[in-house]
Order: sequence, then C-alpha cells, then structure tokens
Amino acid sequence: MEAADCVRNYKALANVERAFRSLKTVDLKVRPIHHRTADRVRAHILLCMLACYVERHMREAWAPLHSFSTLMADLATIARNTCRAPSAGAEAPTFDIVTTPNAKQQHALGLIQRIRV
Repeated sequence: MEAADCVRNYKALANVERAFRSLKTVDLKVRPIHHRTADRVRAHILLCMLACYVERHMREAWAPLHSFSTLMADLATIARNTCRAPSAGAEAPTFDIVTTPNAKQQHALGLIQRIRV
C-alpha cells in the first residue's frame, strides 16, 4: 500500500470510529440490543446506518445555526401531550396538544424540511 493510501485509509477509519461513537453514545444514544437471529442483526445494523445518514444531513443543514447536540436538546423540548377533560372517565375521548416551537426551533425545523437526498 502506498503511503498516501495508508494515510487516507487511516483517516477513513477515524471517521468510522467517530460515527460509531456518535451513534452509540454522544448524539443518537442507540442502546445496545442483543439479537438472536441474523435477520434481526442485519435489520438493526441497517437502522443504525440510516440513523447515521439522517444525522449527517441534519448536521449539514444545521451547520450555520449551532451545534448538533445543542439543537437536538432544544428541539427535545417540543412535546405532544395527550389530554382528557379532568372530570372525564378513562373511556372519554382524548385530544393532543403540541407545544409551539420557538423561533429558533422553527428555523431548525425549516432547514430540515429543505433537505433533498
């Protein structure tokens, strides 16, 4: 292997390790899951790779705004609450209330909607 190829492959390995660390700990926090069949292992790996792909596009879209982890934490405050009238019984109909995103959250969500893959 040529020296330039060796350096390029080593840097690629560092990118893979950084992506794995992001996937398992820092950003996406995919929990360890122990599968018992080959099909489930392959499906889990596919979902992890799709998550990395989506994360990469989100990072690119949000680059001008802020750090990825800060924006994820900020967006995590958007919630959907399922409600029922206080005096209603368990069989009464429910309705959902979604918190209104603030200006920063709306901007971040707008950037996500512009992603084209």
